[in-house]
Amino acid sequence: MGKKKPQQKNIPKQDLAKPAKVNNQPKVELQKKGLSLWILLTIAAAILAITYFAYQPALDNDFVDWDDNVYVVENPLVRNKQVPTSQIFKEVVSLNYHPLTMLSMRWNANECKDCVYGISAKPFISWNLYLHLLNTLLVFFLAFRLSKENLFTAIFSAVVFSLHPMHVESVAWVSERKDVLYVFFFLLGLLSYDKFLQDRYSSSQKTDVKWLFLALIAFVLSCLSKAMAVVFPLLMILMDMYRNPEMNGVKALKQSFSTKKILEYVPFFGIALFFGLMAMSVQSGDNFGGFFAKTGIEKAVNEFDTFSLLQRFQFAAYGFCMYIIKFFAPTGLCTFHPYPTQAEYDSSPVYWGFFVLALAIGALTVLSLRKTKLFVLGIGFYLFTVVLVLQFVSVGVVIMADRYSYLPYIGLAFMLAMSVETYIPKNIRSVFYGIAGIAAVFWFIQTKTQVDSWQDSETLWARVISIYPGQEQPHSIRGNYYGKMASRAAEKNDIKTQNMYMAKAEADFKRAIELKSTRADVYEGMGNIHGMRNEHAKAIEMYNQAIKFNDKKATVYINRGIAYSLSGNQQSSLKDMEKAAELDPKPMHLLYRGMARKTAGNIAAAKADFEAVLKMDPGNKAAMEQLNAIK
Repeated sequence: MGKKKPQQKNIPKQDLAKPAKVNNQPKVELQKKGLSLWILLTIAAAILAITYFAYQPALDNDFVDWDDNVYVVENPLVRNKQVPTSQIFKEVVSLNYHPLTMLSMRWNANECKDCVYGISAKPFISWNLYLHLLNTLLVFFLAFRLSKENLFTAIFSAVVFSLHPMHVESVAWVSERKDVLYVFFFLLGLLSYDKFLQDRYSSSQKTDVKWLFLALIAFVLSCLSKAMAVVFPLLMILMDMYRNPEMNGVKALKQSFSTKKILEYVPFFGIALFFGLMAMSVQSGDNFGGFFAKTGIEKAVNEFDTFSLLQRFQFAAYGFCMYIIKFFAPTGLCTFHPYPTQAEYDSSPVYWGFFVLALAIGALTVLSLRKTKLFVLGIGFYLFTVVLVLQFVSVGVVIMADRYSYLPYIGLAFMLAMSVETYIPKNIRSVFYGIAGIAAVFWFIQTKTQVDSWQDSETLWARVISIYPGQEQPHSIRGNYYGKMASRAAEKNDIKTQNMYMAKAEADFKRAIELKSTRADVYEGMGNIHGMRNEHAKAIEMYNQAIKFNDKKATVYINRGIAYSLSGNQQSSLKDMEKAAELDPKPMHLLYRGMARKTAGNIAAAKADFEAVLKMDPGNKAAMEQLNAIK
């Protein structure tokens, strides 16, 4: 019998015409699919328990003299239950529109007779911590889904997010409720959109538009918590590119801009544009075309000519690179990282060096797109979530802040973990797992230590001064804190404590003056110390100096007006109170103007001021007492 000839298998013509497509996406060795949900929840619960233990000391912390007064301690929207809740949605607080943040703080309002400010910080910090724990859980599951159920990537991403010491500022600081709250909704939106994409690119499931709608709702809620959320649509594009089964990143990215997908992005970009323009308006001291009542003339955005265009690019590159460096080496942690002086800028090569490094990172990331989509996702996530605070548009007085890493580090952590799972041989991968474990231990220790630096204003600014001893502003802020503590001691007739705090305040103000401060706060604070000592002539002299540096600061006129009144110069006192109310018609300033008008005999005008105070701050005891006295 002859041998049978091997039969040729039928091969589709298209397979003969061209070679099979090569998968150029690095292969990730994944854990066995179908991990029990209970196993995942147990792992997540362990991470949450460790995180809670790391942050538990923060629950004993107090408010700090760094926005907490504006957001909570002196804010009737939070503390005065007679102010309608709807008013929260009509007002800008500290040059930010974030009504959901303020609403959540209102829910934490309380009375504490034994507390320094008459209100306890514990409920506020507790909520921050609980939101941080929820965010950690969301990061765990987002990383788990995006990595196609890679457990190490999920654990590493969640641990970096939960325990990295750079994130302490976002959790332990009462005023950063906006950070943990906007990220909560932001992550919910990303998870919803990822479910939408998973259905889209799954052959077995039909795309359910409800997930896209839920992502849109979460995005709006995130914007109402903090305007930083406006970058959400950019991450949608990145996630669509990454989820796309097309392995060529360039092609996948192009497909993310199909007509159908652009139409899906339109409502997201429209909302982002609205909230972005609103944020720019209010941070510039404007009222968004009359949308809000304009109060005061302060602004957060610095004049564009403060820095040259080149300096702006260099400062942005500096922040971009420094946040990455601090991801691996979190040192020098504090709430205040000032811009360099002109001499420091001129003498340091770091600003040019980081500018070149940032360009190189960007170029290499783009070039990697033909080989893998991982680095574009990781670096893109990091860049898009940090870009608005890289100081290209100069806002505030710091070049960078620890809290700005809160959301961006998710991208870096995910990229790093997936790189280990993708490019490191399995037999030596355990070395990197060990390194990650050691890093987590160090982060835990650093986080517990950093939490204690937020104990109160004194510990917070002592930390800053220890790192930046040549900066005058931390001395000014701590001096004002000491001054307030002296005033409270005086109210309790505790002369010894009052004198102690006055001496500390005076020392800080003198040090700030030695450092050639041109800040009105320094001279206003020194004037307040002289005022408490009944040295009214010296106090007025200091207030005059403060006005030379800033003639638009309402509180200086209030304080000088008080000094004039105590000196017997009621006419000058009235002028100052009127000037303060004109600059910033907030309840306290209207109250003082009303009292000055009452002293001057203008009862009708005084009554109008007291009634205006009660309209803005219903139940204001001082205004009610003044009204009752003139009836």
